[in-house]
Amino acid sequence: MKKLGIALLSVASFFVNAESLEVDVKFYFNNKLVKSEVIRTETGLQSTITANELLEIKITPEIDSSKVSFSAKLNRFENGVFNKYKIANVSTTLNETAYIVVGREPEEMYKIELVAKKI
Repeated sequence: MKKLGIALLSVASFFVNAESLEVDVKFYFNNKLVKSEVIRTETGLQSTITANELLEIKITPEIDSSKVSFSAKLNRFENGVFNKYKIANVSTTLNETAYIVVGREPEEMYKIELVAKKI
């Protein structure tokens, strides 16, 4: 019973400390915008956004004062399924753009722009 109480307090403290964010996500492939989406999430929670059958990103934002950090897992669409591709960690301040760039032009270049705002 004591362990259950401690677990419930841990979960409750997570939700008390979580902050609501609006994250503007833009996917570019070879400098062409292929997807733009605004998601509402909370710090510490993972969100998944898919850009057609091209790329999938799972982002988890964290916030410390006005600094926002994103941990991102990128999965590339190959042979009919999304496969693990890259892991990236980027940070910026609130309302500023963070960039994840993977690959090179002219072959395959993925660029993801992330802008977080408190809501």
